[in-house]
Amino acid sequence: MPNLFCNLCEGNYVINYLATRGPKLQNFVIVSLIQLVCRITKFGWFDDDRFRETVKEATDFLGLVSMFACCMC
Repeated sequence: MPNLFCNLCEGNYVINYLATRGPKLQNFVIVSLIQLVCRITKFGWFDDDRFRETVKEATDFLGLVSMFACCMC
């Protein structure tokens, strides 16, 4: 079970990192970090339901980003 907890923490860390520093990062770094989150989620998908929340969190986050982008115009 500690491995699942570590994976959840790592995934959350990467998501928070992208949320706070994403606009300043190079595109290849953003792509690599998103791929990392996807792999962490994929490996834990059947082991714990909390990994499935990643999809909802990502959807909510992208909705906020697009809403913010519309307000900036």
